[in-house]
Amino acid sequence: MNPLDPVRHAAAAFRLQGTEITRIEGGFSGARIWKVLDRGGRAYALRLLPTVDRRQAVRLPQLCHWMETLHESGMTVVPRPLRSSAQGQSAATGGAKWLHHSSAGVWMAETWMPGTAVAALPSTATVRQLAGILRSIHESGRRLAWTAGAADAVCSVREGPSPAVCRRVRIIEELLQGRIRLLQEEVSGEPDAELRELLTSLLRRLPAALTQLSGRLRQEADQTFQLQPVLRDLWYPHVLFAEDHVSGIVDWQAFDMDHPVLDVARLLRSWCRTDALAFDRGLRIFAEEWGLGVRELRLLRILDQSAVLLSPLTWLQGRYRNVRQRNSDEPASRRLLELVQVALWSCAEPWV
Repeated sequence: MNPLDPVRHAAAAFRLQGTEITRIEGGFSGARIWKVLDRGGRAYALRLLPTVDRRQAVRLPQLCHWMETLHESGMTVVPRPLRSSAQGQSAATGGAKWLHHSSAGVWMAETWMPGTAVAALPSTATVRQLAGILRSIHESGRRLAWTAGAADAVCSVREGPSPAVCRRVRIIEELLQGRIRLLQEEVSGEPDAELRELLTSLLRRLPAALTQLSGRLRQEADQTFQLQPVLRDLWYPHVLFAEDHVSGIVDWQAFDMDHPVLDVARLLRSWCRTDALAFDRGLRIFAEEWGLGVRELRLLRILDQSAVLLSPLTWLQGRYRNVRQRNSDEPASRRLLELVQVALWSCAEPWV
Protein backbone atom coordinates (compact mmCIF):
# COMPACT_ATOMS: atom_id res chain seq x y z
CA MET A 1 0.00 0.00 0.00
CA ASN A 2 1.19 3.49 -0.82
CA PRO A 3 2.06 5.33 2.45
CA LEU A 4 -0.04 8.28 1.27
CA ASP A 5 -3.18 6.19 0.75
CA PRO A 6 -4.48 6.75 4.34
CA VAL A 7 -3.84 10.48 3.89
CA ARG A 8 -5.77 10.52 0.60
CA HIS A 9 -8.65 8.62 2.20
CA ALA A 10 -8.75 11.10 5.08
CA ALA A 11 -8.61 14.03 2.64
CA ALA A 12 -11.54 12.54 0.72
CA ALA A 13 -13.54 12.44 3.97
CA PHE A 14 -13.30 16.24 3.94
CA ARG A 15 -14.21 16.43 0.22
CA LEU A 16 -10.62 17.14 -0.79
CA GLN A 17 -9.22 15.58 -3.96
CA GLY A 18 -5.54 16.07 -3.35
CA THR A 19 -3.42 16.54 -6.47
CA GLU A 20 -0.32 17.14 -4.34
CA ILE A 21 0.27 16.01 -0.75
CA THR A 22 3.35 17.10 1.21
CA ARG A 23 4.35 16.04 4.73
CA ILE A 24 5.07 19.09 6.89
CA GLU A 25 7.43 19.15 9.84
CA GLY A 26 5.03 19.55 12.73
CA GLY A 27 5.44 20.71 16.28
CA PHE A 28 6.15 18.54 19.28
CA SER A 29 2.64 17.41 20.25
CA GLY A 30 2.82 14.13 18.32
CA ALA A 31 0.35 15.30 15.66
CA ARG A 32 1.30 14.78 12.01
CA ILE A 33 0.49 17.39 9.36
CA TRP A 34 0.21 17.31 5.57
CA LYS A 35 -0.30 20.15 3.12
CA VAL A 36 -2.92 19.14 0.56
CA LEU A 37 -3.43 20.95 -2.74
CA ASP A 38 -6.82 20.25 -4.32
CA ARG A 39 -7.73 20.38 -7.99
CA GLY A 40 -8.54 24.07 -7.78
CA GLY A 41 -5.06 24.85 -6.48
CA ARG A 42 -6.28 25.71 -3.01
CA ALA A 43 -4.20 24.55 -0.05
CA TYR A 44 -5.40 22.85 3.13
CA ALA A 45 -3.78 21.49 6.27
CA LEU A 46 -4.66 17.89 7.15
CA ARG A 47 -3.81 16.95 10.72
CA LEU A 48 -3.68 13.49 12.33
CA LEU A 49 -4.02 13.25 16.10
CA PRO A 50 -2.90 9.71 17.07
CA THR A 51 -4.71 9.72 20.41
CA VAL A 52 -7.77 11.62 21.60
CA ASP A 53 -8.93 11.13 25.16
CA ARG A 54 -12.46 11.68 26.40
CA ARG A 55 -11.87 15.31 27.32
CA GLN A 56 -10.31 16.07 23.93
CA ALA A 57 -13.28 14.46 22.24
CA VAL A 58 -15.43 17.14 23.90
CA ARG A 59 -12.96 19.99 23.39
CA LEU A 60 -12.12 19.53 19.72
CA PRO A 61 -15.65 20.06 18.30
CA GLN A 62 -15.98 23.16 20.50
CA LEU A 63 -12.64 24.38 19.18
CA CYS A 64 -13.74 23.88 15.57
CA HIS A 65 -17.00 25.71 16.27
CA TRP A 66 -15.00 28.61 17.73
CA MET A 67 -12.64 28.76 14.75
CA GLU A 68 -15.49 28.49 12.25
CA THR A 69 -17.40 31.29 14.02
CA LEU A 70 -14.32 33.53 13.94
CA HIS A 71 -13.57 32.83 10.30
CA GLU A 72 -17.17 33.47 9.22
CA SER A 73 -17.17 36.76 11.13
CA GLY A 74 -14.36 38.01 8.89
CA MET A 75 -11.34 37.00 11.00
CA THR A 76 -9.44 35.64 8.02
CA VAL A 77 -6.22 35.04 9.99
CA VAL A 78 -8.03 32.14 11.67
CA PRO A 79 -8.04 28.84 9.73
CA ARG A 80 -11.48 27.61 8.68
CA PRO A 81 -12.05 24.01 9.80
CA LEU A 82 -13.60 21.70 7.21
CA ARG A 83 -16.56 19.48 7.94
CA SER A 84 -16.27 15.75 7.42
CA SER A 85 -18.59 14.14 4.88
CA ALA A 86 -17.90 10.56 5.99
CA GLN A 87 -20.99 8.50 6.66
CA GLY A 88 -21.75 7.83 10.29
CA GLN A 89 -19.31 10.39 11.66
CA SER A 90 -21.91 12.27 13.66
CA ALA A 91 -23.11 9.15 15.37
CA ALA A 92 -19.61 7.84 15.96
CA THR A 93 -18.27 11.04 17.47
CA GLY A 94 -21.25 12.50 19.24
CA GLY A 95 -21.97 15.10 16.57
CA ALA A 96 -18.31 16.06 16.02
CA LYS A 97 -18.86 16.95 12.37
CA TRP A 98 -15.38 18.42 11.99
CA LEU A 99 -13.57 15.19 12.94
CA HIS A 100 -12.88 12.05 10.91
CA HIS A 101 -12.01 8.84 12.75
CA SER A 102 -9.83 6.14 11.22
CA SER A 103 -7.68 3.29 12.48
CA ALA A 104 -4.70 5.67 12.49
CA GLY A 105 -6.38 8.22 14.76
CA VAL A 106 -8.53 11.33 14.49
CA TRP A 107 -8.19 13.61 11.48
CA MET A 108 -8.93 17.32 11.21
CA ALA A 109 -8.70 19.56 8.15
CA GLU A 110 -8.58 23.34 7.79
CA THR A 111 -7.62 26.01 5.30
CA TRP A 112 -3.88 26.50 4.86
CA MET A 113 -2.66 29.81 6.27
CA PRO A 114 -0.04 31.73 4.28
CA GLY A 115 2.96 33.51 5.71
CA THR A 116 6.06 32.78 7.73
CA ALA A 117 6.92 32.89 11.43
CA VAL A 118 9.47 35.31 12.82
CA ALA A 119 11.73 34.39 15.72
CA ALA A 120 12.17 37.88 17.21
CA LEU A 121 9.74 40.47 18.55
CA PRO A 122 8.22 42.33 15.57
CA SER A 123 7.84 46.09 15.26
CA THR A 124 5.65 48.03 17.68
CA ALA A 125 2.99 48.59 15.01
CA THR A 126 2.88 44.86 14.18
CA VAL A 127 2.64 43.84 17.84
CA ARG A 128 -0.23 46.33 18.28
CA GLN A 129 -2.02 44.76 15.32
CA LEU A 130 -1.55 41.31 16.81
CA ALA A 131 -2.75 42.50 20.23
CA GLY A 132 -5.97 43.71 18.60
CA ILE A 133 -6.47 40.42 16.78
CA LEU A 134 -5.92 38.38 19.94
CA ARG A 135 -8.30 40.63 21.88
CA SER A 136 -11.01 39.93 19.29
CA ILE A 137 -10.27 36.19 19.43
CA HIS A 138 -10.56 36.16 23.22
CA GLU A 139 -13.76 38.21 23.15
CA SER A 140 -15.24 35.69 20.74
CA GLY A 141 -14.13 32.88 23.07
CA ARG A 142 -15.98 34.51 25.97
CA ARG A 143 -19.17 34.78 23.92
CA LEU A 144 -18.85 31.16 22.81
CA ALA A 145 -18.28 30.02 26.39
CA TRP A 146 -21.33 31.86 27.67
CA THR A 147 -23.54 30.25 25.05
CA ALA A 148 -22.05 26.83 25.82
CA GLY A 149 -23.83 26.83 29.17
CA ALA A 150 -22.63 26.41 32.73
CA ALA A 151 -23.01 22.62 32.56
CA ASP A 152 -20.10 22.43 30.10
CA ALA A 153 -16.89 22.05 32.13
CA VAL A 154 -14.66 22.86 29.16
CA CYS A 155 -16.18 26.03 27.71
CA SER A 156 -17.84 27.98 30.50
CA VAL A 157 -16.73 31.42 31.59
CA ARG A 158 -16.26 31.21 35.33
CA GLU A 159 -14.42 32.77 38.23
CA GLY A 160 -11.46 30.95 39.76
CA PRO A 161 -7.69 30.75 40.11
CA SER A 162 -5.61 30.30 36.97
CA PRO A 163 -5.49 26.55 36.16
CA ALA A 164 -1.93 27.01 34.84
CA VAL A 165 -0.84 28.48 38.19
CA CYS A 166 -2.46 25.66 40.18
CA ARG A 167 -0.94 23.02 37.90
CA ARG A 168 2.53 24.52 38.30
CA VAL A 169 2.22 24.59 42.09
CA ARG A 170 1.67 20.82 41.99
CA ILE A 171 4.54 20.26 39.57
CA ILE A 172 6.97 22.20 41.76
CA GLU A 173 5.89 20.18 44.80
CA GLU A 174 6.69 16.95 42.97
CA LEU A 175 10.04 18.29 41.79
CA LEU A 176 11.13 19.42 45.25
CA GLN A 177 9.99 16.14 46.80
CA GLY A 178 12.38 14.03 44.73
CA ARG A 179 11.66 14.40 41.04
CA ILE A 180 14.71 16.62 40.52
CA ARG A 181 16.97 13.84 41.87
CA LEU A 182 15.47 11.38 39.40
CA LEU A 183 16.04 13.82 36.56
CA GLN A 184 19.65 14.26 37.64
CA GLU A 185 20.16 10.51 37.37
CA GLU A 186 18.66 10.47 33.88
CA VAL A 187 20.73 13.45 32.75
CA SER A 188 23.97 11.78 33.88
CA GLY A 189 23.57 9.41 30.92
CA GLU A 190 22.79 12.13 28.36
CA PRO A 191 24.92 11.43 25.23
CA ASP A 192 25.03 15.08 24.10
CA ALA A 193 27.95 16.52 26.12
CA GLU A 194 26.94 20.18 25.73
CA LEU A 195 23.35 19.53 26.69
CA ARG A 196 24.40 17.28 29.60
CA GLU A 197 26.60 20.03 31.05
CA LEU A 198 23.85 22.66 30.75
CA LEU A 199 21.19 20.36 32.21
CA THR A 200 23.43 19.40 35.12
CA SER A 201 23.99 23.07 35.90
CA LEU A 202 20.28 23.85 35.65
CA LEU A 203 19.19 20.97 37.88
CA ARG A 204 21.76 22.03 40.49
CA ARG A 205 20.31 25.55 40.60
CA LEU A 206 16.64 24.63 40.36
CA PRO A 207 15.81 23.75 44.00
CA ALA A 208 16.61 27.26 45.22
CA ALA A 209 14.87 28.94 42.27
CA LEU A 210 11.76 26.76 42.55
CA THR A 211 11.55 27.18 46.31
CA GLN A 212 11.51 30.95 45.89
CA LEU A 213 9.01 30.74 43.04
CA SER A 214 6.72 28.33 44.89
CA GLY A 215 5.71 30.89 47.52
CA ARG A 216 4.74 33.46 44.88
CA LEU A 217 2.81 30.87 42.89
CA ARG A 218 0.88 29.81 45.99
CA GLN A 219 -0.11 33.41 46.65
CA GLU A 220 -1.31 33.74 43.06
CA ALA A 221 -3.24 30.46 43.34
CA ASP A 222 -5.41 32.16 45.99
CA GLN A 223 -6.46 34.88 43.53
CA THR A 224 -9.55 34.56 41.36
CA PHE A 225 -9.87 35.73 37.77
CA GLN A 226 -12.45 35.43 35.02
CA LEU A 227 -11.47 32.28 33.13
CA GLN A 228 -12.35 31.71 29.49
CA PRO A 229 -11.13 29.85 26.38
CA VAL A 230 -7.51 30.70 25.51
CA LEU A 231 -5.12 29.24 22.94
CA ARG A 232 -2.62 28.14 25.64
CA ASP A 233 0.11 27.10 23.15
CA LEU A 234 0.68 30.42 21.40
CA TRP A 235 4.38 30.75 20.62
CA TYR A 236 6.16 32.34 17.71
CA PRO A 237 5.95 29.45 15.13
CA HIS A 238 2.15 29.63 15.47
CA VAL A 239 1.90 33.30 14.40
CA LEU A 240 2.45 33.87 10.67
CA PHE A 241 3.26 37.12 8.91
CA ALA A 242 3.12 38.39 5.34
CA GLU A 243 5.65 41.21 5.43
CA ASP A 244 4.68 43.15 8.58
CA HIS A 245 1.03 42.04 8.75
CA VAL A 246 -0.37 39.08 10.65
CA SER A 247 -1.52 36.53 8.07
CA GLY A 248 -2.39 33.50 10.21
CA ILE A 249 -2.64 32.08 13.71
CA VAL A 250 -2.35 28.29 13.60
CA ASP A 251 -2.24 25.18 15.81
CA TRP A 252 -5.14 25.76 18.19
CA GLN A 253 -5.47 22.18 19.45
CA ALA A 254 -4.13 22.91 22.96
CA PHE A 255 -6.90 25.44 23.74
CA ASP A 256 -8.43 25.33 27.21
CA MET A 257 -9.77 27.53 29.99
CA ASP A 258 -7.51 30.10 31.65
CA HIS A 259 -6.86 33.84 31.71
CA PRO A 260 -5.93 35.48 28.36
CA VAL A 261 -2.60 36.76 29.69
CA LEU A 262 -1.40 33.15 29.55
CA ASP A 263 -1.24 33.51 25.76
CA VAL A 264 0.70 36.79 26.00
CA ALA A 265 3.26 35.40 28.46
CA ARG A 266 4.05 32.39 26.28
CA LEU A 267 4.23 34.33 23.03
CA LEU A 268 6.42 37.15 24.31
CA ARG A 269 8.93 34.83 25.98
CA SER A 270 9.21 32.70 22.82
CA TRP A 271 10.09 35.83 20.87
CA CYS A 272 12.32 37.54 23.43
CA ARG A 273 14.01 34.62 25.23
CA THR A 274 16.74 36.33 27.33
CA ASP A 275 16.14 39.86 26.02
CA ALA A 276 14.49 41.51 29.02
CA LEU A 277 14.19 44.89 27.30
CA ALA A 278 12.35 43.40 24.32
CA PHE A 279 10.04 41.46 26.65
CA ASP A 280 9.18 44.64 28.56
CA ARG A 281 8.53 46.49 25.29
CA GLY A 282 6.12 43.81 24.14
CA LEU A 283 4.48 43.68 27.55
CA ARG A 284 3.90 47.45 27.56
CA ILE A 285 2.20 47.23 24.17
CA PHE A 286 -0.17 44.48 25.30
CA ALA A 287 -0.81 46.24 28.61
CA GLU A 288 -1.85 49.39 26.73
CA GLU A 289 -3.92 47.63 24.07
CA TRP A 290 -5.67 45.32 26.53
CA GLY A 291 -5.93 47.72 29.45
CA LEU A 292 -4.21 45.31 31.82
CA GLY A 293 -4.29 46.21 35.49
CA VAL A 294 -1.89 45.44 38.32
CA ARG A 295 -3.46 42.04 39.08
CA GLU A 296 -3.35 40.88 35.47
CA LEU A 297 0.25 42.03 35.03
CA ARG A 298 1.29 40.21 38.19
CA LEU A 299 -0.39 37.04 36.93
CA LEU A 300 1.30 37.39 33.54
CA ARG A 301 4.75 37.74 35.07
CA ILE A 302 4.37 34.76 37.41
CA LEU A 303 3.08 32.66 34.49
CA ASP A 304 6.12 33.70 32.47
CA GLN A 305 8.64 33.07 35.25
CA SER A 306 7.24 29.65 36.13
CA ALA A 307 7.09 28.58 32.49
CA VAL A 308 10.71 29.59 31.96
CA LEU A 309 11.84 27.28 34.76
CA LEU A 310 9.44 24.39 34.19
CA SER A 311 9.25 24.15 30.39
CA PRO A 312 12.70 22.55 29.92
CA LEU A 313 11.82 19.90 32.51
CA THR A 314 8.65 18.99 30.62
CA TRP A 315 10.68 18.62 27.44
CA LEU A 316 13.38 16.72 29.29
CA GLN A 317 10.91 14.11 30.47
CA GLY A 318 9.63 13.77 26.90
CA ARG A 319 13.19 13.31 25.69
CA TYR A 320 13.80 10.30 27.90
CA ARG A 321 10.43 8.79 27.02
CA ASN A 322 11.14 9.08 23.29
CA VAL A 323 14.54 7.89 22.07
CA ARG A 324 14.06 9.70 18.76
CA GLN A 325 14.30 13.04 20.57
CA ARG A 326 17.85 12.24 21.74
CA ASN A 327 19.38 12.98 18.36
CA SER A 328 20.91 16.45 18.67
CA ASP A 329 19.93 17.20 15.07
CA GLU A 330 16.22 16.81 15.84
CA PRO A 331 14.11 19.98 16.22
CA ALA A 332 12.96 18.78 19.65
CA SER A 333 16.56 18.61 20.86
CA ARG A 334 17.30 22.09 19.57
CA ARG A 335 14.20 23.40 21.28
CA LEU A 336 15.20 21.75 24.57
CA LEU A 337 18.66 23.32 24.38
CA GLU A 338 17.11 26.75 23.85
CA LEU A 339 14.74 26.31 26.79
CA VAL A 340 17.57 25.22 29.08
CA GLN A 341 19.64 28.26 28.14
CA VAL A 342 16.72 30.59 28.92
CA ALA A 343 16.09 28.82 32.24
CA LEU A 344 19.75 29.18 33.23
CA TRP A 345 19.58 32.88 32.39
CA SER A 346 16.48 33.25 34.58
CA CYS A 347 18.21 31.59 37.53
CA ALA A 348 20.85 34.32 37.43
CA GLU A 349 18.45 37.16 36.63
CA PRO A 350 16.68 38.99 39.48
CA TRP A 351 13.00 39.02 38.50
CA VAL A 352 11.09 42.26 38.93
